[in-house]
Parts: sequence; structure tokens; C-alpha cells
Amino acid sequence: MVRIVLVSLLSGIVLFAWGMLAWMVFPIHDGTLKPLPEAEAVVSVLKQQKLEDAYYVYPAFPENVENQEAAMKEFEQQHKSGPIFSLIYHSQGTEPMPPAMMGGGLLINLVSSFIAVVLLSMAIRNGARFTFFQRFRFVALLGVFAAVVSYLALKNWMYFPGDFTNGMILDLLISWILAGIVIAALIKPATVTAEAEPETV
Repeated sequence: MVRIVLVSLLSGIVLFAWGMLAWMVFPIHDGTLKPLPEAEAVVSVLKQQKLEDAYYVYPAFPENVENQEAAMKEFEQQHKSGPIFSLIYHSQGTEPMPPAMMGGGLLINLVSSFIAVVLLSMAIRNGARFTFFQRFRFVALLGVFAAVVSYLALKNWMYFPGDFTNGMILDLLISWILAGIVIAALIKPATVTAEAEPETV
């Protein structure tokens, strides 16, 4: 267990360091987030609405309305004519990237690394005689799985744009390629010792 924790710490730190580089040094996320034109006018309208912190969508699927059939027709028309958008609204301001957020990001990296290390360790304990490449592939495929069920699903169901999806998936895949190298190098099958030959009489 000590080895699992230590490898999780190391790979988690690698993930966190890569995240900093991906966002601040390399051009991976140049098109991920775009500034909103005429933002002041939009912000003014949102403040007037006195919205609660939530994830909002337009057009919204009608629920709990008296005339469901008419509401559905209006929803369908709005959906066809556009625009379609979503809004994550947080009413209170805060410092950019406060320490609590950075600490939370590091914790997420550590927990995800721990899960990957535990899964690989379980496979090895159950008899898998993985080579280095097979151990690396095992961990890297966890990144592929995460990309498919998260960002690819969001693009399909929630209209997340291609630039956002491509940047986030590329970042995620590189993260788990790097983590895979670290974890595969340090989590190895136990050395098999040959059983002693029975003595002949």
C-alpha cells in the first residue's frame, strides 16, 4: 500500500505539472475558451435577472407547465431556429485561480492517479504478467475512456464546440500518457522465482 500511495503522489504531481504547462505554456488551449463580445451588456442583463448559481440552457425543455403540448411546440421551434446555448452562472466574484481551486485541482489529480494505480495493481495481483508497454497501455487507455465519457459525450449531447472538445481531449490524453509512463515504470509484477527442482533419489 505504501508503494501505491507513493506512486499515486508522484503521478498526481506529474498530472498537475502538465496541466499548468498545457494551459500556461503550450498552445493546446488557445481556442478552448473565447471571450464574449460585448460582455458588459450581457453581464448587465444577467445581474438584473438575479439568477441563482446554476447551469442554465436555452431553449429549456418544458417541465411542469399547464399546456405541455403547446410548450413542446414552442420549444421545438426555438430549438430549430436557434440560438442554442448554455450558461454556467456564478454570481459572486473571486480571485482568479485562488489557492483553494489550485489545491482542489491537485487533489483531483492525486485521487485519479490513486484509482489508476489501484486498478493496475489489482490486475497484476490477479496474475497479469504485463510488460512495461502493456502496463503503460493499461493506464493510457483510462485517459481515452475518460475523454470519451466526458468531453466527447458533452459534444454530442450538449453542443460543446469542437475547439473546446479537441483541446480538452488532447490535454487529457497527454496527461494520461505521462501518468502512464510514470505508473508503468514503478508498478511492476513481482519477480517470479523458479521453484526448486525436486531432488532425485
